Amino acid sequence: MSKSAFRIGLGVLVALRHICCLSRLPPPSLILDGGRSMVISKDTFRVTQVSDIFAAEYGGNKVICKRLRIRNQAGRRNTIAEGTRSIHEGLLWFYCQGPGVLPFLGYYIREETPHNTALYLISSYQESGNIVEYLKTHEGNALWIELIKDVVEGLVSLHKKGIIHGDIRGCNIFVNADGHALIGEFGCARLSADGPISTSRHTGLLGGLIGAIPYQPPEHLYALRNDKFIFPSASADIYSLACLIYEMYTGLSPYYEISPRRQESIRACHIMEAVVNGPSRLPLKPQGVGPAGPGTVGLTSEIWALMEECWDRNLQNRPSASVLAEHPMFANIF
Repeated sequence: MSKSAFRIGLGVLVALRHICCLSRLPPPSLILDGGRSMVISKDTFRVTQVSDIFAAEYGGNKVICKRLRIRNQAGRRNTIAEGTRSIHEGLLWFYCQGPGVLPFLGYYIREETPHNTALYLISSYQESGNIVEYLKTHEGNALWIELIKDVVEGLVSLHKKGIIHGDIRGCNIFVNADGHALIGEFGCARLSADGPISTSRHTGLLGGLIGAIPYQPPEHLYALRNDKFIFPSASADIYSLACLIYEMYTGLSPYYEISPRRQESIRACHIMEAVVNGPSRLPLKPQGVGPAGPGTVGLTSEIWALMEECWDRNLQNRPSASVLAEHPMFANIF
């Protein structure tokens, strides 16, 4: 994509997002046909801090429906904020469509009560689940490195389009029927041109705008702790990528050893303090990391060295997704 085409595409996206958020309606071309039967399960498939996710059937195919859940200070659902954030997320997700990205099928509008409609984000259902679930039954370094490369190529595509994902971790990476990894969950995604995030506007520790604390880079944690602006970057995604690799090989989230029995919000604060106050603090290195050999299964010294590059405290020193895609580790994967 040429620079001029990129600027035009980005400009159209920004203008479209502005118009849709003002009107509180997504583009008509992305609204799924209400005439086709959409049967949404009554039970949640997954619950996150700011969303409820349901399995459904649409036109005879399995799909996933995501509805945001944002509450005001009185504890009531803020349907205006839910709609605006859903429009924003869906448009960025649609703009990102390409290699390594979970297909976004469109928006679905459903009348929940006589005076309330809900806006759902619809994506294709992946039978294999997310990458954490998939790896429980699929082993072998060659396969795992192939999955890492899929995620790297997905990030290359996102970053070239000026999109920062903001929440790269195991539960947000899905595996399709062909065994390839796909990046999903764009709730924390932003345009690189969107500017900084004001931490003082957060209603909670994460506010639904920032990804999970153990996967966030030191510069984000420092800003959160000191009530300063967070500047999302492609380099932050690279830091999170290394945390994802850590999760893949250990089955644990980064800094799992810090306050494991405390409430999630308290544990997040403890992780934040440990990373910010420890200039050389990294996720705990597993025992047995060594050189690769024939039939090696597990975290090798080569993979660990790559992760350490991605964890560099200086975000300018972290490799880009494009550089990572050319790493010798991926040379024999097509």
